[in-house]
Amino acid sequence: MDGVPPEVGRALRPAARAAAMTTADLIMTQVGAYARTGSPYRRRVIIRAVRRASDLFLDVIEGLPTVPEAVIGTFATLGFEEGGAGRDLDPIRCAFEIAALRISQELHDQCEQGQRGVSTAVRDRLVAAAIEYLRLLMGVVVKAHVRGARRYEDDPSTLRRRLRDALLRGGEVDEIAALAGQLGWPVPEEVVVCAVDLEPGHASLIQLPPTALLLEEGSGVLAIVDVAERDAVIDALRRTHVVGPIIVSEPVPLVQVGQAIAWVRRASVLIVAGVIHPAEVIWCENFRAELAIYADPELSRRQTARVLAPLDAVGALARPKMAETLLLWLAGRMTPHDIALEIGISDRTARYRVARLRTIFGPMLDDPESVAFLILALRSELGHGAE
Repeated sequence: MDGVPPEVGRALRPAARAAAMTTADLIMTQVGAYARTGSPYRRRVIIRAVRRASDLFLDVIEGLPTVPEAVIGTFATLGFEEGGAGRDLDPIRCAFEIAALRISQELHDQCEQGQRGVSTAVRDRLVAAAIEYLRLLMGVVVKAHVRGARRYEDDPSTLRRRLRDALLRGGEVDEIAALAGQLGWPVPEEVVVCAVDLEPGHASLIQLPPTALLLEEGSGVLAIVDVAERDAVIDALRRTHVVGPIIVSEPVPLVQVGQAIAWVRRASVLIVAGVIHPAEVIWCENFRAELAIYADPELSRRQTARVLAPLDAVGALARPKMAETLLLWLAGRMTPHDIALEIGISDRTARYRVARLRTIFGPMLDDPESVAFLILALRSELGHGAE
């Protein structure tokens, strides 16, 4: 290196290894993205990169034979991995800034007051060369990041996520068709969405027709399926390690698939809540009222409270018994005698309850729409699934 004696490199080398560890620790604690994860793998990668870079820098100062390809490869890998994971370069840029400050401080400390035979002018040349070296290495990272990002964008799993996002937001037909074409998915005109939870690691075992698009979501999968292939897909899902019911939306045009996904997700929540009774296959078209009423949890809570407000008149102690009687009467179309046999009370008690309910609910019981809401609200309050 012009203007820097070789012995300076030899004098600085013993401190370089310790400085690499210190720099790596600073990067791991001061760069937010790295500090949050505290990844041991990330720390090892940073230490290796800093050590290799500093060794090459000192080799050049000493005039030793060098193999820059190893260092270039290390930093190219850093950039490629970040791009390939869909991450930006902000954390690495921050890491380089920390390294630049640390190198400047370290060289200043080592060369202070002429120690190790280094003048101020030589020190300044070292700092300038180190900063330029870092700039070149950052250029290597950026170029590799572009390659990694390109690969990420073309990766099937990335394309599936982008297609899913486009479908969920009701993207333009041209956008959906372009992404589907990259995935080799023949775009159907009308689809259903099948949702199911699976045992861990079994999503890859599902054998679906080529017209089906499989998207992993949490512990399960969403299958967007041509209507004509619906039954075949349901049979394929049955043969997999399914946990819980298979939820099937109503048929929708492809541009409305986001709505169908919302239906199956809501149905899944309502199954857990006990509003929809579990079965091997849940057909959303059979639960339109439940899906509509419970579209907004707070609104449904308020609606349930409003519809069942007349039960407040019977008191907290009698309320569960009266609610159960009303549900059997309305949903089961039972007579007082049938109700008495069902829940083990006398005919007289059953007749009294029915008469009392008729009094407090009044005309609501003669309105089919109000009765439908009542049945849903009672099932919700009593924890019964829809039957």
